Amino acid sequence: MTPLRQRMTEDMQVRNLALNTQTSYLQQVSLFARHFSKSPEALGPEEIRAYQVYLTNEKKLAPGSVLIAVAALRFLYKISLKRDWPFEDVIPAPKKPQKLPVVLSPEEVLHFLGCVGGTMHRAILTACYAAGLRISRMSVFPLNFGTALRDHYPPSSDPGGRLGLFEIGLKRSDQTG
Repeated sequence: MTPLRQRMTEDMQVRNLALNTQTSYLQQVSLFARHFSKSPEALGPEEIRAYQVYLTNEKKLAPGSVLIAVAALRFLYKISLKRDWPFEDVIPAPKKPQKLPVVLSPEEVLHFLGCVGGTMHRAILTACYAAGLRISRMSVFPLNFGTALRDHYPPSSDPGGRLGLFEIGLKRSDQTG
């Protein structure tokens, strides 16, 4: 083990970095050194920039993968080698592209809601869509919403037999007429 690798390992242990983080950082620094066939101590900002360009353009790594290499090199040069560089300029972190959510057209929404069987389920999905809830939040509704509400509220607290959504004119699933 080289003295630089030993020092970096000790610096990470002193800062109580997770073992996986330590392993990943050491691997990234090793790949960086092997790319130039030199010790990182002999490499500077121009080589770091060239390595980032290599990772992005030639290896076609995702921004998250490049970010791991950036974090490892920042740790190496800032903490272990104590370089006094403006690290945000010398070793810039890649910006992750933001994915826009898929937005349905009004016609698609009407078609979707038209395919839902049952007035109660349609009302629930309409309310969720209007409130902007994500699909993961909609899964908290019980399958038999009417029975679930009736089972959780004693009859004395609901004298009319209508709870929540039922007050807007929807019938309970066990009522007729």
